[in-house]
Amino acid sequence: MQAPASTGKTTLVRAWEHRAATLDPELVVHWLTRSHHEALPACLRAAAEDGTHSVDHGSSPAQLVGSLSARPSPHHVLVVDDAHLLPQVSVDLLSDLLEEAPGSMRLVVMTRQRIGLPLVVLRLHGSAQHLTHAELAFDHRETAELIGLIAPDLAPDAVYRLDELARGWAGPLVMSARAEAAGRGGATHTAMQLGTDFLEHLLADDWDALPPAVRHTLLATCQESDIGPEAAALLTGDLEASAHLAELAASGTLVGSTVVADGPAWRVHPLLRELMRRWTAPGGAHVDVVVAAHARAARGYAARNDAAPALRHARLSGEPALVVDMLTEYGPSLLCAARTDEVSEAFVALPTTVCEQPHVLAIDALLRRANGDVNGAARTAARAAASAVGVDADPALRADLALLGVWQGRYGWTDVRAAIRTATDILGCHHGAESHHVLQGLSLVRSAWLMVELAAAQAWTGDLSGAEIHVRDGLVAARSLRHHRLIAAALAHRAMLETIGGSFQTAAETAREALAEAATAGVSGDPYVGRAHLALGWAAFHELQMRSASDHLARVEAAPAAMADPLLVVMAALLRARLLAEDGRLDAAHRVLTGRLEIPEPIPLFLRRLFGVVRGQTAMMAGDAEALRLQIKDFRALGLHSEAQILEAFQVGVGGEPGAAVEMLDLLIDGEPTEETVAVGARALRVALCLRSGDLDRAHALVPDLLARAAPQRMLHLLTVCLIARARFLRVLRDEATRDGGHPWAQTVLDALSEKDRQFGEIGAPVDATGRGAVFKDADTGVLVTLTPRELDVLGQLALGGSYADISQALYVTENTVKTHVASIYRKLGADRRGKALSIARDHGLV
Repeated sequence: MQAPASTGKTTLVRAWEHRAATLDPELVVHWLTRSHHEALPACLRAAAEDGTHSVDHGSSPAQLVGSLSARPSPHHVLVVDDAHLLPQVSVDLLSDLLEEAPGSMRLVVMTRQRIGLPLVVLRLHGSAQHLTHAELAFDHRETAELIGLIAPDLAPDAVYRLDELARGWAGPLVMSARAEAAGRGGATHTAMQLGTDFLEHLLADDWDALPPAVRHTLLATCQESDIGPEAAALLTGDLEASAHLAELAASGTLVGSTVVADGPAWRVHPLLRELMRRWTAPGGAHVDVVVAAHARAARGYAARNDAAPALRHARLSGEPALVVDMLTEYGPSLLCAARTDEVSEAFVALPTTVCEQPHVLAIDALLRRANGDVNGAARTAARAAASAVGVDADPALRADLALLGVWQGRYGWTDVRAAIRTATDILGCHHGAESHHVLQGLSLVRSAWLMVELAAAQAWTGDLSGAEIHVRDGLVAARSLRHHRLIAAALAHRAMLETIGGSFQTAAETAREALAEAATAGVSGDPYVGRAHLALGWAAFHELQMRSASDHLARVEAAPAAMADPLLVVMAALLRARLLAEDGRLDAAHRVLTGRLEIPEPIPLFLRRLFGVVRGQTAMMAGDAEALRLQIKDFRALGLHSEAQILEAFQVGVGGEPGAAVEMLDLLIDGEPTEETVAVGARALRVALCLRSGDLDRAHALVPDLLARAAPQRMLHLLTVCLIARARFLRVLRDEATRDGGHPWAQTVLDALSEKDRQFGEIGAPVDATGRGAVFKDADTGVLVTLTPRELDVLGQLALGGSYADISQALYVTENTVKTHVASIYRKLGADRRGKALSIARDHGLV
């Protein structure tokens, strides 16, 4: 039996002796305790030669000689207690006897340490059993039963804590339970105090007997819960450290073997670890050992570029200069990996004066930003920039300040274009015919992070090509590092850029990849993830999957950190407006489009264009001629002539001149517009107006080209404009889907649009010379107001007092369509309720 002191060895053998005696009355157990150890050589020699005496339990050495000399008997057992204190000559004699005549006696040996008996050979022959501390330790049930006998009123959580602390070690467990029964302090504190005091007393001799290298290994690693081979070598500087720990574990002392994710490891008993921590605390006898060990480990992990353990050991060393070095080198890398707690712990270890250094302030600002403290991050970033003035900044500090600069610039807190220039200078940007970067003294992690942040700033300023370059190069760097969070961030940015460019399904694929990388990194709630969900929402919208689009948008809107990004704010607002319009809530959509957004000015041109597109389409759905006119004027002022031409063509076409509108669109399409959404939208409107003008043959001829342009990015929503000639368009689609060689996407479009409400269809109902709606001048503003024929129909039904359901049945449309028209009528008439709208309508002779 090989185990530390007070693990119950003697108690167990005494209990065995008591039970065995009841089964075998002839059993005689001879105890050789520490006080009789010197007699063992004589006893063994006598037994080996020719003893004939029989002695009773508790015999003197002389009587024991006679018993051992007799013929071996299964009823006689020799118990050697505290065998680790035997003289070497006695150990040698025992070994010889067991090797030469293992069947000559029955022997129980109790020891705290390995004593060199031939156990392996005996165990192989089934002649010996080896019990260690692992077998002797109390399990959870036994611990609870023992504590219940000593301290029956102890609460279950206190029993659990004692169990976790003692880990089955009988001596400290009994002492702690007795202390609790006597009411001396809380369970955890009392147990730890009594346990370590007890342990220090027990280990005094054993600790001093350990070789110096073994003691050094235990002290150097005492702050580690699990000690792997790599950590043992780095902390101790001794390549044999693992062998020392393995030997201690094998000998059944206070070190146990375990397995962690990286492989085998060792675990010191918590009481011994606590005792050594006392010795190595500030002012302790062995504090220098631990300081040197952690400093050595920090540098060792740094040499391997292993960020987290390098920073951790620097912090545990208590050396501020070393902490600053590791924080400067690895802080951004850990923050990129969302390991903010480790960086925060490093700051706790630093004196206040050290925290005012430019490098440390920059990392602190990045940490505050990562923790969502935006205002604190901005203030600390300003202090970092101010403290760096006149300092010969190294590449790391310049990169960190530039990263903070483009982030703040994107939000309008600093000059974003100046920040972009600084960042491109640090990255050594050369974006001519062959784009590349010259990175001098800059780590790949910092480079990748700065590129992704720079791309976001460039996108906000409208430099989409520059943003695409830096997202691409940042993604390459992140993938080379296998840095999943950076990969997710770069992919999410790319998905947003692809959405802006009209590549909706490409963006959706990129977004799904970003979400997968974020899940791998464990950062599914990361602010960057909002971009991925927004890209998926836009893709779903264009596929007419409105519920899916709403779900993705809700994820974005539920994340305050994500919504702080100005690009996300605008793109989310635009998608919300489109979804509201699709639901027939045009007034709500109008409020979103005209409401004030908390974003910095100026808004880039591409976003002003998207705002205009959504406003224009909402006006088309509402049949609001004045809103269309204003949007056309705005497009012209911005130089967006293609977008203006589409709205003009719609106005002309539904106003009674579809042929002229088709000619306008022919000219636009022949000019090959660069925006793919413009190209598809123009083609869709041209088909719709051909159908309205009765030119069915040309519509049939144009549909394959329309489908070919819309199919790759599944731009179903742009095709809904064709529902201004719903019946004819669905018939053309059906013909295309069934003809030989027809476009394979025709059936998909047919199925989707067959279920679509006729919002555009009602607005653009065929007109003739006698049914062109009504035009009147607003008395207050002098502006011409136009009501479409269908709006006049709805107005007439309102005058009859019908409900929305009644009107939908009377006009053969859905209730949502009725709501859309009513909202448009109210807005055009300047009314907020039915009575006022009817009063104004009567004044103008409309009802």
